[in-house]
Amino acid sequence: MKLVLPVFAVVSVLYIAVFGARIVPDLVAAMLGASIYTYVSYYVLVRELPFSKPFTEAQQGSWWMIPLMLGLFVLPAVHIVVSLVSSVGVYAYVAVLLVVNAGLWVRRGGEGNERTVPVTGRSAL
Repeated sequence: MKLVLPVFAVVSVLYIAVFGARIVPDLVAAMLGASIYTYVSYYVLVRELPFSKPFTEAQQGSWWMIPLMLGLFVLPAVHIVVSLVSSVGVYAYVAVLLVVNAGLWVRRGGEGNERTVPVTGRSAL
């Protein structure tokens, strides 16, 4: 998120300048959706640094990319539908995204927790 947030902030300022404050809930929903997509894609894809392998070796097992890319259309589609259905739909969608993000990103105990970053940001070593 350290790479995405500054770019998103600049784009958000431009959107607010063009569309006004009414676009802010949509921007919040977009950021929360991007956060969920980041989490899901990290756990679905091979857990290695991007571009750390040769291209031919990295292509093996890339069939996971197809459902993951199709999943990229789900969150914006839901966003569009809820914003068209009701004037408070975006706010409800943001609330749901907040709950989902909290459930995904909150540090959990138990097995599989070795990859969780400590809340303080310090190294666990």
